Amino acid sequence: MIGKIKSLSRQALRVARSRFFRTYPWEQFQKANWSEDTPWSEAYRLGEHRAIWDHSFPSPELVGYISGASLGARARVLDAGCGSGQDAIFLASRNFEVHGLDFSAEALKLAKVRARGVSVSWHLGSILSTPFEAGYFDLITDRGCFHHIGGSRRLKYSEEIARILKPGGVLLLRGCRRPQPPFFPIDAYTIAETFDEKLFEIGPDVPFYLVVDAGGLEATLVTIVRRS
Repeated sequence: MIGKIKSLSRQALRVARSRFFRTYPWEQFQKANWSEDTPWSEAYRLGEHRAIWDHSFPSPELVGYISGASLGARARVLDAGCGSGQDAIFLASRNFEVHGLDFSAEALKLAKVRARGVSVSWHLGSILSTPFEAGYFDLITDRGCFHHIGGSRRLKYSEEIARILKPGGVLLLRGCRRPQPPFFPIDAYTIAETFDEKLFEIGPDVPFYLVVDAGGLEATLVTIVRRS
């Protein structure tokens, strides 16, 4: 019975991926240069984000992590690449000091509308060069930002994370597991080559299904702790 359930689950995953990756917005998504802010803002302005990566509810894996974490009230949390803000809004509802960072002004406009009733500080900018003080954050959550960063820019990412994350602070990193355009994969190898073990304690890379309203993709979750 368990074997049959696993087989059906794999079949359902294949069907979901097939439907997700054959849509017109997805085909356009693969062709754009997502290292620049222009295509992001255009997608948010036209509402195309809803057909590809948007999620109407907080990320299940983030909700699960927060429910088991020992973060104190008013812990400082950064949502890197916050998009339209759903995860940042959830974190603010948990009484944390929350900052949402994105380099798309259009995304932040949507996030601000969604955030009525909670307090989030929104910042327009890049995770590669942030305005925050050194050692400021207890937690940085990244759902789908790092997997758009490739080459030497990944080292800049890890350097900035090391700078703004306090000793003992955690980076909760999630993103695409497979090397498929426009993503740069997140797996044990790419994590090890990006994050210096002298600066970070790297947890196991856990495969999971990253859920969005339009479907989702096979992804990796890893917790990375800033060493003292």
